[in-house]
Amino acid sequence: MTNAWQKLLKQCHKQGDKMKKSIIALFLILVLSISILAYGISKNQNIVLTEENHASLVGEVNGGSVETAILKLRSLDQSKTRYFYIDSPGGEVINGMRLINYLRSAEGKGIVCIAEKAMSMAFVALQSCETRLVIENTMLMSHGIAGGMQGYIKQIESELILAKKLDYILQKIQANRLGITIEQLLKNQNAEWWIIGIEDALNNNATDGVANVSCSLEIQKPIKVKNDEGQEITISKCPL
Repeated sequence: MTNAWQKLLKQCHKQGDKMKKSIIALFLILVLSISILAYGISKNQNIVLTEENHASLVGEVNGGSVETAILKLRSLDQSKTRYFYIDSPGGEVINGMRLINYLRSAEGKGIVCIAEKAMSMAFVALQSCETRLVIENTMLMSHGIAGGMQGYIKQIESELILAKKLDYILQKIQANRLGITIEQLLKNQNAEWWIIGIEDALNNNATDGVANVSCSLEIQKPIKVKNDEGQEITISKCPL
């Protein structure tokens, strides 16, 4: 009887050792997979922008630029990767919110944002993208809502309440994506929080990786358009 118990205990120990080894092996595989995935995300990606795969926000965030960007993104094949190139100093809060809502919606899934310059509202837009990439010597900047108010006292008080509520929403979006608290974000911002270059962006979790971007020959061709003043100017569709 004693020998039988001893044999049974030995078998249990052997099975326990095998189970421990299996768990350790699975853990090592998981760690290795995560490391490979992280490397794949953070390494440079070579991207060629074409007429069929990208939209851009170049210049101020306003009603016209936001409308143009959203319409172009909607026109692209959503079954393929859509790139959104950002080179903007920021701009209007209300119109910027429309862009942010689009990027955070189900329709905005799969969009890869690439930032050359993304400041103020453009920075919040970048942080609203499912995948965020930056180019070499990128310039990013975050701050709270800024602007002036005028009118009757009650009107100013009402607009101030609105500004504070919008500011909280924007700060929350940024803090959540950056992986920090709102308090830490406000401390970093002080007046303005500048993030310059690839290393700074990666260290502050402001990007998921780095992009080497070029434009197809098709969109590098010069075209003539009229500006807001009705003057004919020559541009290309390449945002670089």
